[in-house]
Amino acid sequence: MRVAGFRQYLTVGMTVGLVSLGQAWAAPADMQMHADAQRIVSQYKAVFNKSNPRRLGMQVAGGTPSRTAVDGPLLGNGDLGVVIGGPPEAQHFYISKADFWRFQGGHRKGGGHPFGSLDIKIPALAGGTYLVEQELYPAITTSRFTKGQTNVTMRSWVAATDNVLIVELSAAGTPADVEVKLWADKADDTGRKDAVLWVAKSIADDRVEIPVTAACGMAFLGAKEPAFKLQPGQTVTVAVAMQSSFDSKKPLEAAQEKALGLNEKRVEKLRERHAQWWRDFWTRSLVEIGDPVLEQRYPYKTSNIVSSARNCWVAGKFWSVRLETSDERASLNMTDSSEKSIVSLG
Repeated sequence: MRVAGFRQYLTVGMTVGLVSLGQAWAAPADMQMHADAQRIVSQYKAVFNKSNPRRLGMQVAGGTPSRTAVDGPLLGNGDLGVVIGGPPEAQHFYISKADFWRFQGGHRKGGGHPFGSLDIKIPALAGGTYLVEQELYPAITTSRFTKGQTNVTMRSWVAATDNVLIVELSAAGTPADVEVKLWADKADDTGRKDAVLWVAKSIADDRVEIPVTAACGMAFLGAKEPAFKLQPGQTVTVAVAMQSSFDSKKPLEAAQEKALGLNEKRVEKLRERHAQWWRDFWTRSLVEIGDPVLEQRYPYKTSNIVSSARNCWVAGKFWSVRLETSDERASLNMTDSSEKSIVSLG
């Protein structure tokens, strides 16, 4: 076993869990460790070949959303969290934030809440094929949907260094009609400012100890309106910026300003910083085991942890997220639905 920073093989057993995650991105590493990390982690990816429908049974795991554990693709930067659900023709990017909590004392009275969703509807893909692949090394999710001559690809990522969700849509074959919607259940307000569509939501009543507000602003690159025709060879980028009242005294204005500044140059800079952050992270977190099964589980679990738990003053959002609507209360638990987050090696 080789661990980042040590040029030796260890013969003793060890437990791999939260391995220096708080310091994994702090120090530069040499080029050889960069190369080793890329070689090892790039071998593995998470593959989803179907979208499971929503399940509300308390004892049934799976589905997105779900009362227990979702089984959709996860994206995040430790503060802004996203889980993907829905069939090819109606993709849902469910959005949450680590500090968007109901701060209320008492058993099961408080906890994290999801904010809302970015929905992308493409009717021509109804009944089409579904393939979503998450590359662990660059932390980018690629979704490919095909129905007849319509082929649509979505590349999505949550910027590692800023609270921005990016979804890049491209098409091949025939053109596709696309409609994009940003919404939040029980939203305080929605609207449009210049080219930015926005929605704001609060958790504030006489039972909460700390009121909290969050807002998202959505901008488009390559399209002027939320309904457009995606032409073959064209790329349209949908960008969603998020801020909370813990980030800014005026989160709606801050989200609007951030979204308004998301031009091509800014998105490219976010892409570069995203790639560099994950490159450094995997270099500092590298564990070479020699067992392909355990070696795959380590980066998969590690990416889930660091994507959910970098906001140190609140609990990791993927672990417990609650979805409330007017007629039901369901849990949107953003963990994956398999093993625990600690893998033992010995």
